[in-house]
Amino acid sequence: MQDSLSQELLSLLSEESITTLFQPIVNIGEQQVFGYEALSRGPSDSSLHAANILFETAERCGLTLELETLCFRTAARNWSGQGSPQKLFLNISPAKLMPGQFDATQLDELLRLNGLQASDIVIELSERYPTADPLELLKTLAWLRARGFLIAIDDLGSGYSGLKLWSELKPDFVKIDRHFIRDIQDDLVKREFLRSVVDLASRLGCSLIAEGVETEAELNVVSGMGIELAQGFLFGRPKAITTASLDVLGVSPEGRVDLPNRETASDLCHYIEPIRSDATLQEAWERLQNEPGTFALPVVDTRCPLGLVHKWPLLETSSTPYGRALYEKRAVSQMLSSDALVVEYDTPLEEVSQRLIDDDEHYLKQHFIITRRGAYIGLGSTRSLLKRITERKIEKAWYANPLTLLPGNGPIQLSEAASAGNKRAKAREGFLHRAAMAVDTGAARVSPYSAGTRLA
Repeated sequence: MQDSLSQELLSLLSEESITTLFQPIVNIGEQQVFGYEALSRGPSDSSLHAANILFETAERCGLTLELETLCFRTAARNWSGQGSPQKLFLNISPAKLMPGQFDATQLDELLRLNGLQASDIVIELSERYPTADPLELLKTLAWLRARGFLIAIDDLGSGYSGLKLWSELKPDFVKIDRHFIRDIQDDLVKREFLRSVVDLASRLGCSLIAEGVETEAELNVVSGMGIELAQGFLFGRPKAITTASLDVLGVSPEGRVDLPNRETASDLCHYIEPIRSDATLQEAWERLQNEPGTFALPVVDTRCPLGLVHKWPLLETSSTPYGRALYEKRAVSQMLSSDALVVEYDTPLEEVSQRLIDDDEHYLKQHFIITRRGAYIGLGSTRSLLKRITERKIEKAWYANPLTLLPGNGPIQLSEAASAGNKRAKAREGFLHRAAMAVDTGAARVSPYSAGTRLA
């Protein structure tokens, strides 16, 4: 059987009978395809059709580099025929980038023949295949980066050298192995691992890609943790053409977003790393001390938001005599505002405003939680909401008289002052600025020690 596979491999290399399939990588927040990973397969009627058997046979026969060269060349040719503007992710083993194997001239020629730019390509290096000479690998990667190529680490978590490789290569992308994504909504350990990786990526300025996303539940957790890029059967299986299913993100088959053409809660969404309900008040206090721009922490278990811990009540409690000693070991659930307003990301701003007003006749909450299909994705601030709505109303008033609905002073004056150049535009800009300042002044009256603003 082994001899038979070896003969099939030699025949495959000679006839260049490799098929390239493309699997989409999507940007969750932007609801569009970010790129495609090129995956190589042997002939459909061959014992080498499956990728694992194909590459295991090549490694056993000492023909891995020859096979990779063929896969790279075939993928570039097929990609150029697709006419896709997205990024192309190509898997390359570190050995292929070592001196004596890496041929810069051959690479330049490959790009030229297929009409590709270096910036179109993301080089994926798997941590499954360690390199014997990291310094030489870094030299090659530095050359590739200088030419415009992007670098990704594949399969983070599948081996033992992932963090070391990450620190040495400083990649543009890190792909999280599908093991940590599968059923993550039911696995606390996986969520903790992912939360740590998200924090590290944020500090290092690196984008994460969640591999193996197959269910909406997995997508909700991944999205809720702030990971923007995802890949998996939920968006499409590998195919010979570049295609993706974005229905789960709210995008129609024609590529249009199935949302009203108006501003929604998602326009005000700001991601704040959530805290678990079993975390201590000490942890929350340290977070709020170290993040000056954060005034509330969302409390989230799995993907479900439970409420908010507000900054000022917590700091006020901690500043009292023996306050920290008495409370710091207690769970944040003891200071949880469980009555926080929760809205879906596609809720119109007018509806969010009305719900805030109707929610309590005495207090106007400063923050509200935004979800996608019930999973936490970020916070919105009432101050930003008020400013946005006020600006829109002022804009409408500028163009129409609110009593007669006839053209307002804005269009009339603009017409009369057409020859005056920028004067009218500057006046309008000053008008909007003064109105925005009025909103800011009103917001400044909020008591720093309350979770909301008392209504008159």
